[in-house]
Amino acid sequence: MMAPWTRAQSPCGCEQGAAGLVVGTLGYLLFLLLRTGGWGDPGWREFWIGCGVVVVTTSLGKMIGVFLHRRAQRRVGQVAVARPGRAPVLMFGAAGGHRTRSTAGCCGRQKRA
Repeated sequence: MMAPWTRAQSPCGCEQGAAGLVVGTLGYLLFLLLRTGGWGDPGWREFWIGCGVVVVTTSLGKMIGVFLHRRAQRRVGQVAVARPGRAPVLMFGAAGGHRTRSTAGCCGRQKRA
């Protein structure tokens, strides 16, 4: 089993991308069912519409997943640093807002050298 902090270092949005793929595929099948020509005999136009719908919904799902994961990561990474005689300062990440390179690949798996 993977350590939770390893998975949190490398957001990829795989789960949301998969959900987008399912939504896009079901939406395309619904489009084929409700179109004027009916379910049968879809042409090249319908094929390319389906490809476009699936690519767009999968990409949007992946982008939303990465955005939500990074936003949650920023919230967890906020650290209050106490300064003597003054109010605490919020610092982000390990080095006060500087991004660090992750050694984890997609979904927290270790990258190969």
